[in-house]
Amino acid sequence: MNALADRGLVDLGVELGKADFGDKRLARRLSIIATALSSKPDLSFPMSMGSESAVEGFYRFVRNGKVTREAILKPHVDATIGRCAPLPGVLVVHDTTQFHYGSERRGLGTTNNRQPGFFGHFALALDPNTGNRPLGLLGMTVFSRTKKKYSRGTRAAYLRKLRHDPTKESLRWGDLVEAVEGDLQRASGKAIHVMDRESDAYVLIARMHAVSARFVIRATAKRRLFAADPDEPAAEEREAWRDFPDFLEREVPLSARHRTSPYYCAGRHPVRQGRVAKLRFAAKSIRIKRSCHAAAKWPLWVDLNAVRVYEVEAPRGEEPVEWLLFTTEPIETPAQVSHVVDTYRARWTIEEYFKALKTGCAIEQRQLESYTTLTNALALLAPIAWKILLLRSVERDAANVPVADVVSATQIEVLREFSPRPLGPRVTTAAVMRAIAALGGHLSSNGRPGWQVLWRGYQELLTLERAWSAAKRHLRSDPS
Repeated sequence: MNALADRGLVDLGVELGKADFGDKRLARRLSIIATALSSKPDLSFPMSMGSESAVEGFYRFVRNGKVTREAILKPHVDATIGRCAPLPGVLVVHDTTQFHYGSERRGLGTTNNRQPGFFGHFALALDPNTGNRPLGLLGMTVFSRTKKKYSRGTRAAYLRKLRHDPTKESLRWGDLVEAVEGDLQRASGKAIHVMDRESDAYVLIARMHAVSARFVIRATAKRRLFAADPDEPAAEEREAWRDFPDFLEREVPLSARHRTSPYYCAGRHPVRQGRVAKLRFAAKSIRIKRSCHAAAKWPLWVDLNAVRVYEVEAPRGEEPVEWLLFTTEPIETPAQVSHVVDTYRARWTIEEYFKALKTGCAIEQRQLESYTTLTNALALLAPIAWKILLLRSVERDAANVPVADVVSATQIEVLREFSPRPLGPRVTTAAVMRAIAALGGHLSSNGRPGWQVLWRGYQELLTLERAWSAAKRHLRSDPS
């Protein structure tokens, strides 16, 4: 397969093989592991590696004291920065997910539901000019809750300790924003950071302002807003965000949400029927004040733009859609307000990325013995999950991606021979992606293929290619 550094299907064996562990043998081993895992990321490590010696090499690698998750991921982050730099601007979507395991492992803590596991916090870069095509990871941090940080006491005492705790979990948002901003600015890249409600903290907003970071974040409904005027905001003169002036109206399809959905939450994400929602977008410049729980070193207030998205004429018994977005982006025209909303909607891509990690790469089924080896494996699989997600973007932007950047000449031969949807005389990227999807079981009547069926088809293509190449070698060496 051709490796395209800017928009095609990257060869992760080459990309990760540039890692620096202070030992070139470890870098070569990482390249071999990445190549093997890329072709079979959902299988167990012994099945992915293919031979007993390769399996032993994998386990020695993830247990080696010189190997860290930061060093494994750094060449991918560097390559992602390179993919971002020439673009006029990128979106950087931040979010946290939990990884659950059925049994205790050395160094492993607990997650929100008290199961053994740990948390991963990610920054995923997207190209908004090509349908939010994923460009790769710009950062990843992990943390584990191994014990309670504070003894029992009053809430006031807890908040005092939390305010001055340099290790508190919420700092991860600002730390990663500052790291990403530094990396992109050195490469002359520009970004808008996109975050969900967990990021609505005054300290984070103040930190982003301090480094001149652009952002769109979803606010909590309890946030107090004040009028943006030249004077200090008065304590009781609050801004009623339900009275923002309307700019435009749009109809948006909403998917159904069931109790079995991974995104179901009785409070925040209740059950709903699928429907077409009529949404209105309203906007206004506002000011938010420093909370009493934020340290005095932060400014007394921050001026922002706010966009309210709310549903009108919601069906009886259904919870109306309502968002409040804080942003540094302009909101003077309907087009600008619409751009802010569409920027936030790109956040959903990181949820699909997490699904690729957990389903496509089976990170929660890995039988490794410790927090260290599990997080090293996560760093190995994180770029592969991005590549899985990238396949869908290539399919949707097929007209702008050359065939040679997607498949090799041998793979075209294989698709002609084995795909249920054979290639025609004129090979296009769109036809190639349809043939790959058909190998994964996609039916044309089901609409456009998703990343899961594309990845199944791509894995089948790689398996068939190996068999095809082996058969041709056998025929060439057959003396009869």
